Amino acid sequence: MTTQEILVPTDGSPTSVRALGYAAVLAERTGARIHIVNVDEREPKLSEVIAIRESDILDDLHADLLPRHDEFEDDEELDLDDFPEQTIQRTIICRSAAEGIVTYANENDIDIIIMGTHGRSGFERAVMGSVAEEVVRTASCPVLTACPRAGDIDPTHPIRPEVATILVPVDLSSATEEVIERAARAAKIFNASVELFHIIERVSLPPAYGVGAPALDTEAIERRAHKFLEEQASALENSGISVRVNVQSGHAATSILERVESDRPGLVVIGTHGFRGIKRAILGSVAEQVIRHAESPVLTIRTDHEGGEESRLRTTTSSVLSDE
Repeated sequence: MTTQEILVPTDGSPTSVRALGYAAVLAERTGARIHIVNVDEREPKLSEVIAIRESDILDDLHADLLPRHDEFEDDEELDLDDFPEQTIQRTIICRSAAEGIVTYANENDIDIIIMGTHGRSGFERAVMGSVAEEVVRTASCPVLTACPRAGDIDPTHPIRPEVATILVPVDLSSATEEVIERAARAAKIFNASVELFHIIERVSLPPAYGVGAPALDTEAIERRAHKFLEEQASALENSGISVRVNVQSGHAATSILERVESDRPGLVVIGTHGFRGIKRAILGSVAEQVIRHAESPVLTIRTDHEGGEESRLRTTTSSVLSDE
């Protein structure tokens, strides 16, 4: 499926404008349309959605959206003169932020949501933060979240991020191919290289009936993980994408965040089951921790399909991207 409709929720903060930068690049290179959604929970009509369609609102966008924010630093002011010439749909959603964003996405066949992880100060105006996490958990389409300083910015075009490398943490579940496929699409759009990253978590097996459980053969696990990922890498390389495979032992979220900090990838593509409640509380959320703490933008892919939790190496390795 190609990207045709992009949704960018915004509260006008520097973070949300940076999210608009990623949308601008994606729209320019795919021909997609951008839906700019201004979320304001202070409006009296909480259920009203007002949509205004215009084919060329660049001047209005620059005049209405950007200059009214005193929080902007000088290096955050944007020149939109060369903004892509595609149709932009601006929408004001007057309802709770997360619900409104997801509802709008569903009603308008949105292919991807791009949003910041921190908004303007004050709960009533913050579109991001916990709202972004709720959108990731409930949206059916991929969600790209960007922190205030996420990504490398071309100084001559501050609105346009550069994505040279894409980090793809995978858990070797049956949904791994879907995550890698999405990463491959992003790599072609941004002309980026890909790193397939698998973490073998140390698992303590409890004694059964007084008999100690046998130790896991981590070397065998690593060989099997390498074999599977090398096959995936070969397919990507055949399509013209530069790929490397990296298999390590450690704690999933910590290892991913350390990798992001050391290599500064332009994008992280990660799977999330999107479940809520007890299952998610017990198993934890690697994807959520990455979204919350990574300084690189994170593209989350919903993988909660039937059977998606079954790991290819379930008997020997834990699932590192379960978001249940």
